[in-house]
Amino acid sequence: MKMNRRNVLTGLGGLAIGGGALVGSGAFTSVEAERDVEVNVLVENEIGDSEEVADVLVNVGGYETVAADDGTTTSTDGTDFFPSSGTSTYSSPSYGEDYVSLIDNDVTLVFGHSGSELVPNATTSYDNLFALVNSAGSQTTGSHSLSFGNGGFTEPNTGVSFQSPPSGVQIGATSAQEFDVDVTADGADDTSTGELVITIQ
Repeated sequence: MKMNRRNVLTGLGGLAIGGGALVGSGAFTSVEAERDVEVNVLVENEIGDSEEVADVLVNVGGYETVAADDGTTTSTDGTDFFPSSGTSTYSSPSYGEDYVSLIDNDVTLVFGHSGSELVPNATTSYDNLFALVNSAGSQTTGSHSLSFGNGGFTEPNTGVSFQSPPSGVQIGATSAQEFDVDVTADGADDTSTGELVITIQ
């Protein structure tokens, strides 16, 4: 099952539809019936505590050139989004307010936000920028893969990539795995966006 970041929010929950099948008898041409539909999603620290899914965190507070933006708020330290001290954090393993959950928050990652732009025509490396975090007492049953799609950028040499892309990763009980990222900037601002694809199978 391949899902982008936004689809993960609805794809993680259960979809329950009640009702039986109607069998045609020739007594009428059509029939209409309504049934309730319920969509449940994991929220906040339920994600990292799930037996299936690890949370995907980005270390926004660890780098002054990285920000998370939800269209209203641009967070350069991570405290505006889950996990934060205002809501809750992961304690085992320990990941707190410097991090932003890409499962719980619908945000755009911004490299080189206003006032902290990247060096042009260069590659900037971010050690341990991403973390897959599992605070549950058992290994995740889901396998996690992350990849960047750079086709949306208009500048030909702009791109974001994992140094060692996570592929089919299961996270052990109360543990995490971190991943390094390289960002290559062209000679001009690129205001269009690429995408981060999160796949959980």
